[in-house]
Amino acid sequence: MDNSHDTPWNANQEHYQGDYQQGNAGFPRNMPPPPQQGMPQQGMPQQGAPMYGYMVPYRPTHPLAITSLILSLAGMFCVLPAIGGVITGHMARNRLREDQRYEGWGITLAGLILGWIITGALVAYVMALISMIALIPAGSV
Repeated sequence: MDNSHDTPWNANQEHYQGDYQQGNAGFPRNMPPPPQQGMPQQGMPQQGAPMYGYMVPYRPTHPLAITSLILSLAGMFCVLPAIGGVITGHMARNRLREDQRYEGWGITLAGLILGWIITGALVAYVMALISMIALIPAGSV
């Protein structure tokens, strides 16, 4: 029993033989032949030697962002610099929105949050002191 007619090769044998006579052996007529060795393929990335000298653009951190974080951290030990951390943090946010050459959004946000927490704690402490002083009877001191 001969099953040679069931294989795709035999079913398209005339198709492939015609391609062989044209120099495109083994490739269907509706597909382009593969590119020649060393020829670039259209729409495909080139592979081979890496591109030397290619660098991702470096964006430095804005100095006001660093100043905001440092002042806010210093405010943990001495409360007054935290207010400067809040002020410089807001200045840094405005400058970062305007100037895309710098980065530092995270540092600025950390300085602002820490500065506002410490400033809020200072305000709560002062309010507590004032209320304690107000509650002391006048004749007891």
